[in-house]
Amino acid sequence: MDIHNPMNTRTTGEAVTYLRRAHGLDIPALAVILNVTRPHLSDIEQDRCELTFLVARRLLAFTGLTIEEFSALLSDKELRRPEMEPLKYWQKKKERIRRRDF
Repeated sequence: MDIHNPMNTRTTGEAVTYLRRAHGLDIPALAVILNVTRPHLSDIEQDRCELTFLVARRLLAFTGLTIEEFSALLSDKELRRPEMEPLKYWQKKKERIRRRDF
C-alpha cells in the first residue's frame, strides 16, 4: 500500500474501497469487521453517506493505520470539504506540538 503518494486523488469512499481491496476483502467481509450492513458500507464506498467516527475507528483499528495515514490517502479537495475541518484542526495541532517538542 502506497499511502504516502503525494498524488492521491481519492474521496473518502474511494479510500475505504482501496483499503478493503488492499486487504483482499469483499464488501460483505469488511461490513462484518466494521459492524455495519452491506448496503451501508456500499453507500460509504460510493460516497452516498459519510464515514462516521465510530466506523472510521473500526476501520483504522483493522487496517492498523493512524488517522494521519488515512488522511494521506485523501485528495486535497476531499480534505478541504467543510466536514473535514475537525480533521484538519487536529492535524495542525499535532504538527504544532511536534514542532514545539523539537
